[in-house]
Amino acid sequence: MILRLKKLPKRKITMGYSMCFGGIPTELLDMQHILHGGKNTYVISEVGIENKFSKDYGPCTGIAMVGTSRASGENISAMTHQVPGLEDGVEQKFESDLRSTLRELTNRSTEGTIDIVFYGGLVSESEVYAESGKDLPKKYNNIRENIVRICKEETGVDVRVALDPKAKTNTVDDVYLDTPNRRLYIRRT
Repeated sequence: MILRLKKLPKRKITMGYSMCFGGIPTELLDMQHILHGGKNTYVISEVGIENKFSKDYGPCTGIAMVGTSRASGENISAMTHQVPGLEDGVEQKFESDLRSTLRELTNRSTEGTIDIVFYGGLVSESEVYAESGKDLPKKYNNIRENIVRICKEETGVDVRVALDPKAKTNTVDDVYLDTPNRRLYIRRT
């Protein structure tokens, strides 16, 4: 279930761990077993029962994925936070790391229990104006379609899009994934 909120539940933010990567040394990401492509590129959490939180999705997009563990019956999850327009080598590493995480979630989950949600992104008001009459501006649409395709190829699951991209550069999304309850909270400010 996806809940769009003006305010994230305060009591929940202290649980789990943060996926925010701006300014965090890559050594710290490595110690937390968070996959990444270097500073300010992307992060992918490990698959586990912990809640996940990431903030300040400005132009960034993300994916939240949840399944039910075959071994324990508990919900397990992973989350991503990535900037748009990664350089070629970093883009290939992101796709490889994303596929690996999706395969792990699929292998550890009971069949038919996986949900994946795509969210975030930014399109400028000028892009919206210039491409009016089209579904979404081309750059954002290409990013979304590529990620959705990878998720579908690896899991067989149809990815849901939680909300449209932002059209104002001073707007950000904060995202909290409540793994045990399979709830995704998104706050746009």
